[in-house]
Amino acid sequence: MLIEKRPEIVQLPDHGPTFEKYPAITVLIGDRIVFCGGIIYLWSRVGQAWLYTVPDMIRYRVSTFPIIKRFVDTTRVALNLERIQTSVQEDFEEGHRLMKHLGFKFEGTHPKYINGLTYVSYAWVRED
Repeated sequence: MLIEKRPEIVQLPDHGPTFEKYPAITVLIGDRIVFCGGIIYLWSRVGQAWLYTVPDMIRYRVSTFPIIKRFVDTTRVALNLERIQTSVQEDFEEGHRLMKHLGFKFEGTHPKYINGLTYVSYAWVRED
């Protein structure tokens, strides 16, 4: 399948305080959902990022990485976050590549973290 057009950012209508506290996006290429993700506001100036992707996300890297970066940067400013953290399944190379692209830094590994699998934690921390 060829990418015929740039992905569109599709957001739910304004749902007031819920959407402001839990911003999320879904990216489509044609009629296919390529990824959806968001940042959960955990507590004062700390967010937890989450992302679900199609298994062949690597095919869409060039068009989706800039969209993800713009969403993370915009959300970081809107929520005045000092830290955004997340975990990536250890064998998901494209996820690790994305974390580096976003400027997240490695923090550690978590053996048997979810469903017996090892995950790697990353965080972006604002530098003053």
